[in-house]
Formats: sequence, structure tokens, C-alpha cells
Amino acid sequence: MVNSRRPVRSIFALACLLLTGVVVASSARNVTSESRRNGGRFDLVAANSLAVVNPDYEIDFDLTVSVARITNNGREVPLTVEVQAGGQGATQYGWQDKLTLSQSGEVRYPTLFHSLASGALSRFGSGTEYHRDKVHVRVLEELPESVRVTVLGEFKRPLAWEDMKDIWNSEVGVFLLSGARPSAKPLSWDLNGLDCMARGFNICGPEGAKITSPSEQFRRWVALLGEEDKGYLEPFGLTLEELRAAAAKARIHGLIVTGEPEIVLRFAEDYRVKRIDIVSVIPYES
Repeated sequence: MVNSRRPVRSIFALACLLLTGVVVASSARNVTSESRRNGGRFDLVAANSLAVVNPDYEIDFDLTVSVARITNNGREVPLTVEVQAGGQGATQYGWQDKLTLSQSGEVRYPTLFHSLASGALSRFGSGTEYHRDKVHVRVLEELPESVRVTVLGEFKRPLAWEDMKDIWNSEVGVFLLSGARPSAKPLSWDLNGLDCMARGFNICGPEGAKITSPSEQFRRWVALLGEEDKGYLEPFGLTLEELRAAAAKARIHGLIVTGEPEIVLRFAEDYRVKRIDIVSVIPYES
């Protein structure tokens, strides 16, 4: 229920201060020789790796051209990248980009610069207390229904999918599969992709229904990775050992969710949620 004890305008103005711009560039790293010539593996590993290490951005696999193209620059995988500032109409916050495996074995990928969500993720799992929690809950209480709000929530303890799926009853969200990582964001997985093969591997069950457990989808992807993929994982700061450990534990440490203020407030006030941070407030476009 929206609290009307104070004017909405002042609270909404405070929320709007949470918005931030994004600058995009490109980074590049050479891969090891054993990975260099396997373009099919590059398609499977690189796009998913980019998504796994950047929960503050969304790789829209349904808007990504699934077939790589060969150019003078090498093998290119087109991408649609979006800021985590969602709801319907969020594509206006995205852009077209690409991953490239050059003829010399260099991996080029978008550099996704610091945003408010990036800052919140840098504190995720650190064990420090959030002094802004009450402010953020207050903002959620008084935001108008005409906006969509994105929040980062950290659980009091890591939860199995079966123990937390009632916290956020929606496939629209980013599930954080690790706590703090040295100089990196938490590992993540989302349920993006409507087509069974949207992510380059089968995310559906035997009857063609999409698997709704992010832990299971993540496990399926990790199970496909082998020693020959190390060179494609390294540019994203990933190792097989870390990914396999996270897949085996199958625990969810937190969520990035987007929705109406009243719905997101219920998530924020769940007894299993340790703390929240608002990372985006945008007008809703129906």
C-alpha cells in the first residue's frame, strides 16, 4: 500500500537522483591457442560469460542474432545489450553491440562501465550494513504507480531455488549465484530467452517447456564447458573451477528485480531479504 503521509513529489525527486548514465566502449584480450580456432565454442561460451559476470546489464538473447557472421575482422556474434532498468519498453535503454573473435585469436567484448547498479553490486556480500535501507524502503512506499523500479536485494543466507521462488514470483529478474568476488561482480543468471535455444544450448525440458529454475539452467551451461573453453572464459575473469563450484552449490544469494513499487516493496520487506538498494526508477511505458 502506498504511504501518503508525505508529498510524492519530493520522494520521487529523490528517487530520480538514483538514475545514472552509461558509457560503452570495447575491451580485448588474446585467448589461449587451444581455444583460438573453435568458433562454435566461442558462440556458446562468450555471450553467456558476458551475461554471467555483468548482472547490472542484460544480454537480450531473444534480440540477439543467433547465427554468428564471418567478417574481415574475424568471427562476430551480434548482441543486444540493455541496462538493468526494466519493465516494458526497456529496449530504449539498450544498444546493439558484438563479441568478436579475431583472426589472431583476440576476443573483443563490450566494456560496460560503472553504473549505480554496479556500485551496489560492489558492496554485495561484503557483510557491511546498509545505512540507506530505511531511505530506500521509504522511497518504495511513496513512489507513484506510474514508474517501474529496479532494486538489488541480498538474502540473509543463500537459498536453494525451491526455498526462495515464492519471494519473487516472476521470471523477470537476475539471480545472483555467488557472494562477493575479488575485484568482480557476483556470478549471475537470468531467465532471459523465450526460445529453447536462445542462449546457444537447450534451456527447455523434455516436453519443450522452458526450465524456470535459474540454478538448473546455469548447471546445464556449466556442464557443457570443458578444458578447451578456458581461453574463452579467461577474458571475462572466469575459471572452470569457480563455475563448477557455483553450479554444484546451486544457491541464490540475492536478486535484481524490476516491477511496480508496491510489488517490489513486498519483496524488500520479505523476512528473508537482508537489505536492498534501489538502482533504477523509470517512467512506465505500456
